[in-house]
Amino acid sequence: MVVHTIGHNWSEADIDALEIDSDWVHLAPLLRSDFSAATVARLAARGHLVAYDGQGLVRVPRLGELTLDARYDPDLLGHLAALKLSEDEAAMVSSERERERTLDRFSGIPELLLTHGSRGAEIRVDGTLNRVIPDQVVADVQTTGAGDVFMVAYLIGRARKLAPPAAGTLAANVAAAMLGDRKAIATAPRSSRTS
Repeated sequence: MVVHTIGHNWSEADIDALEIDSDWVHLAPLLRSDFSAATVARLAARGHLVAYDGQGLVRVPRLGELTLDARYDPDLLGHLAALKLSEDEAAMVSSERERERTLDRFSGIPELLLTHGSRGAEIRVDGTLNRVIPDQVVADVQTTGAGDVFMVAYLIGRARKLAPPAAGTLAANVAAAMLGDRKAIATAPRSSRTS
């Protein structure tokens, strides 16, 4: 992926200008600079449960080829109710043998979600690990966007008062359905595809 422009950095004033009537707010930054710790703190101070996509921790705000590193502001973590990390993002912030210790670094976040593409996710709630697996695992398909679909479905479940494991199961199944549709379209004969 190539970064052609760096977008607007959300400020505390931007947050103050918003009228948000939901408990949960999901932040899915394209780059680390999109939301500062102070901006995330402002959302949390307004009483929102802030969910954060881990790509915002590792994507460096620099033009050109997308660069990843683990030099995020750790102060941001203290304001999160939920953090979603893909396997790649978790690997970026830890080595394989340090994975458990690294995930422990996020132990102050009430809900930590580690997604495994089409294979489901691990959800840690207050230190307890819950593994969620979709009813149907879809293999051999491009998983781009599956984490976004997973997180939106997870937060819908949480907003509807589902417990984290139940919301995770819902999310895993919704993401798997999307991947199944993608695979069906990709493998359908050209004559049956719609434009």
